[in-house]
Amino acid sequence: MEGVKDITSVLDLEQQVIVCVYSSETGVWDNFISTTLPSNVSRYGWIDQSKPAVLVGNSLYMLLHENASTIIEFDVDRKSLAVIPLPVSLDSESSRSYSVMRAEGGGLGLFFVSMSGGSAQLWKRKTDCDGIALWVLGRTIELDKLISPDLNSQCFLQITGLAEENNVVFLWSFLGDFMVQLDPLQFKQLPAINLRHWHLFESVYAAGI
Repeated sequence: MEGVKDITSVLDLEQQVIVCVYSSETGVWDNFISTTLPSNVSRYGWIDQSKPAVLVGNSLYMLLHENASTIIEFDVDRKSLAVIPLPVSLDSESSRSYSVMRAEGGGLGLFFVSMSGGSAQLWKRKTDCDGIALWVLGRTIELDKLISPDLNSQCFLQITGLAEENNVVFLWSFLGDFMVQLDPLQFKQLPAINLRHWHLFESVYAAGI
């Protein structure tokens, strides 16, 4: 992706996602790109800006706020949109916290945290021999054993940020803030600063270098 591109995505009243891309090279916005949402998705949702989009290959993945079962895929090269559902088992959960991410080994992944169970799951989107894309459960992490058994009684565990290049997840609970390294698996409790969302810098670009 050359230059700086900004993507704006909204839902209109006709049950569609509309995307428009701005390029700093040309200084103009591209034409609108749209796709129709399934009928069971609320038209009053919007892209969840508290969970930053994830670039996997040539596609950008975004979560749709107010519609916990929907991921929006924007193919940057083809300039096309698609709607991806969550794994069925997660879609049926009444309490959940999750975020799109790069899967272990590449591809689209999903990090799911059980708010009341003290565990996390790593899912990966794969294509089977018939060319059908499916969600596959990679591994389960027992956060209550890694961090504290009291997580089971806190009834709330929230993802507050992802550092993808370093394979790190940031979590919040009433016990405090935690940084969990996924591989190798380890954790660290962070100083109490009462933040619910982290926007992480993993690299710095110096002009002229």
